Amino acid sequence: MQISNVQYINVSPTVVRISWQGSNYRSSKVIWLGGSSSIPYGVVTVDVPGMVPNSISGITLTPVSSTDKEGSASSTLSVKTLPSTLTNVTLTNVTTSGARVNWTGSGYTKVIVTWTGGGSSGYILSGTSFYDASGLASNSPYTFTVTPYNSINVPGTATAQSTTTLTGGTLMTFTSCGATLRLGPTAANMLSTYGSSSSVTLGSFRGYQNYTIPLTQSYTITCYGASGGSGTYLGGNGGVVSATFNLSVGQIIIVIVGQKGGLPSAGVSQEGGGGGGTWVVDSATSNLLICAAGGNGATTALKGSSPNVLSLPPTATFVTSPWYQAGSGFNISSTSATGSGNFTEGFFSALGLNNAQGLGLGGFGGGGAGGNSSGSRTAGGGAGWISSKGGQSGSAAVAPATNYVNTTFTGYVSHTFNSALFNDDHGMVVIDKV
Repeated sequence: MQISNVQYINVSPTVVRISWQGSNYRSSKVIWLGGSSSIPYGVVTVDVPGMVPNSISGITLTPVSSTDKEGSASSTLSVKTLPSTLTNVTLTNVTTSGARVNWTGSGYTKVIVTWTGGGSSGYILSGTSFYDASGLASNSPYTFTVTPYNSINVPGTATAQSTTTLTGGTLMTFTSCGATLRLGPTAANMLSTYGSSSSVTLGSFRGYQNYTIPLTQSYTITCYGASGGSGTYLGGNGGVVSATFNLSVGQIIIVIVGQKGGLPSAGVSQEGGGGGGTWVVDSATSNLLICAAGGNGATTALKGSSPNVLSLPPTATFVTSPWYQAGSGFNISSTSATGSGNFTEGFFSALGLNNAQGLGLGGFGGGGAGGNSSGSRTAGGGAGWISSKGGQSGSAAVAPATNYVNTTFTGYVSHTFNSALFNDDHGMVVIDKV
């Protein structure tokens, strides 16, 4: 009895097909880890099941005589099985220049991700279930192929997924739509500025610009706070702050663009009002996402203090009914006069201690009044913001203003802040596709 030329002709993760030659035997017996099978004479090819993916398995083939006596000329074949096929291959986090390739699976040693144009991840060892491809061209189709390998670098079954990267550039720029001083834009102002095809609608209050996100992706939102009003002296600059958030299609954000503080009445020597802060709020949760502080009203011969601190309070909620400290004037007796206001209107009569009344009109977005009834030139409205995170009460020194990014918001990705950046006009919000 003789069996020769035992070899494998096809290998998968769990099945190995073997073949052989032989003569002078009635049947053959195939034995492998976990099983055995009797093969009749004349059959020289068989599929051996039950293999373990990405492992070395021994298969023994033995001839059997007509008297059921096993021959001694058995042959053993050592086979390395292929890795398991990966499952749940998906593409997420698609941006203008990148995408995340995800997969699940076991029974492999490494993975290689390749994509259109010759891109390759190199070997990724098992235990990692995603790869972030970068350096892609915007608005371009890409096919990503994920291939598992066994420990001797033999590839398994590849799986492919395709996508098109997003188009970059600016999605939307929000302005005050021509509105000035303490009252924000109307629906007619918004329609005139953005056109009937835009997704901007008037929110719950005058000046609230509701916007529906058109596509699920990452967006960088840059807020510009409004500058303070200038009278005899110059008002302070508004702050500038940027943050990137993952936003979803259909998600509604509320944009409140701060407006410049105004001048006092003609012939009055008091100084300008505080500039309004610029806000972006998630409508569904009422969470404030980002806010750039408005500039102080005029205080000295130089511009007021530019916002130079990035404030990151642990929490920030957005409500529409309570009133918040918006700014302040400074009265003749050097007593701080705390202003009042809310997100919808900057107060022009910010009454504070001693009933000191600021005459400079505060800007929409929460800017307080500057100056006071006694004509103090050092007076100035504080930056428009909520009381715990906004401009401080006015004083002989210029009140600093702070900027805010909600790093605890679910979609938060990152933020940037440069104290050297400022805005000397009405506020603005620019949303860029990432």
